[in-house]
Amino acid sequence: APFVPVWQVTDWCAENCSFYSGEAASAAWLVAVVLLLPEPWRTRLIAPVLVYGVALSINRILFGGHFLSDVLMSWGLVAAITGAL
Repeated sequence: APFVPVWQVTDWCAENCSFYSGEAASAAWLVAVVLLLPEPWRTRLIAPVLVYGVALSINRILFGGHFLSDVLMSWGLVAAITGAL
């Protein structure tokens, strides 16, 4: 089915039309890995990896691959799993 912008009602999808973004989730996992590194590495890498992760996630929204909610849920899911582990 084609991508449908937000608030445009169509008959392309009956239910559950939104889905988690794998790209955003992988970007969030990179941030989680950096948080596990020793202190000297963590302080040097957290900013560039966080910028990369956010840029990758925004890229998915701008190119119409995902909604903002898909990206936020991906980051939230990774944060919850990381916190649980």
